[in-house]
Amino acid sequence: MDLNMSKKSLSDKITNSLSLSATILFIALVVLLVSSLLWNSSSSIQRFGLSFFTSTNWNVKFLELSRVQLKNDSFYVTFTVALQEDDFNALVSLSSDGQKIEHSSLLSRNSLVLTPLNPISDNGDYTINLASELKDESGYELGQDITWTGTLKNKKLIKPKILGSQTGLIRGPTQNENERHFGILPFIMGTVLSSIIALFIAFPIAMAVALYLTEFSHPDSKFAKTFAILIDLLAGIPSIIFGLWGLFFIVPRFGANLGTASLVLAIMIMPYAASLTKEAISLVPDKLKQAGFGLGASRYKVIKTIMLPYARSGIIAGMLLTLGRALGETLAVTMVIGNRNQIPTSLSDPAQTIASLIANEYGEASGLKQSALIEAGFVLIIITLVFSLLGRFFIRYMNDSHQKNEVIK
Repeated sequence: MDLNMSKKSLSDKITNSLSLSATILFIALVVLLVSSLLWNSSSSIQRFGLSFFTSTNWNVKFLELSRVQLKNDSFYVTFTVALQEDDFNALVSLSSDGQKIEHSSLLSRNSLVLTPLNPISDNGDYTINLASELKDESGYELGQDITWTGTLKNKKLIKPKILGSQTGLIRGPTQNENERHFGILPFIMGTVLSSIIALFIAFPIAMAVALYLTEFSHPDSKFAKTFAILIDLLAGIPSIIFGLWGLFFIVPRFGANLGTASLVLAIMIMPYAASLTKEAISLVPDKLKQAGFGLGASRYKVIKTIMLPYARSGIIAGMLLTLGRALGETLAVTMVIGNRNQIPTSLSDPAQTIASLIANEYGEASGLKQSALIEAGFVLIIITLVFSLLGRFFIRYMNDSHQKNEVIK
């Protein structure tokens, strides 16, 4: 008996030593990660300090055609920056099947409305030509001629195309790197907004799917089993696949902007959220559900008053994990968000996230810009940590409130 105890004691010591070593190694890796980020971004931190979080100027702007829409028999041409009001009529032309169309024009900052004087036909091909001399309000030119073509069918635009380059790079007022001031506020806004909007789109659907698979479908249903396996498989699809799908099927119809990025991100995280939510709900003991049914409660009442409160912590934890994946997503968002260094004011505005900023800029960055990008990565870690702490606080607050209500009852 003493020999068995000594063997168990030796096994316990080995297990404890390995566990402690793994814990120390993990902590050391985290400290090394944070320290290396701070070290490599020290130049940016020393120069900009906290102003890095608020400045919106990266000294690079784009005068570019963002999208063309048809509304009320008028063509709405939207640019990424505001245009000059001088002589834009002579630099923009509208034609159909090779024939110029007389039209009136109305400029409202970065939107140009072209209204044909005669009613447009239900079907036909239309072309909008933009001359390279078109200028923004700061006096910088478009740089290249742009030709947009779209097919009108039943007064709806299909198959829009842009011929030639659509990007005119406008240099900022200085090229001296030491005078450049990098700010991260537009990218913080893009990261947080795209992730939260995607979560609001994805999680209600994921919750409904999880409830169907756990409560409303028959346990032996082949459809439910196949659908559950399909959800797990979809959760493992690489994000680049969703990005390609969004680029070729969503962007041509709705443009590359914050709304498109949020939609693609929502579709990407939906299987992940559904899988986590299903696991949380499936942990509710059957005895509790049967007790509710025994008291005469409907299935809806059992779900609302028993299952969801019991699985609340797991569901919120699933939301946090899903949000964390959305915050750090790179390739899928980079391909569809428009990648513009500006604060988005609507879902139709191009934007950029911190992850897409690093992916787009780091390959050609050096010196102070490279340091600023590394600091941006550190800020992304802080944002993820803040949302995680808020989630934990919310879980603790909800559990404390639930316990107080139980005591009162």
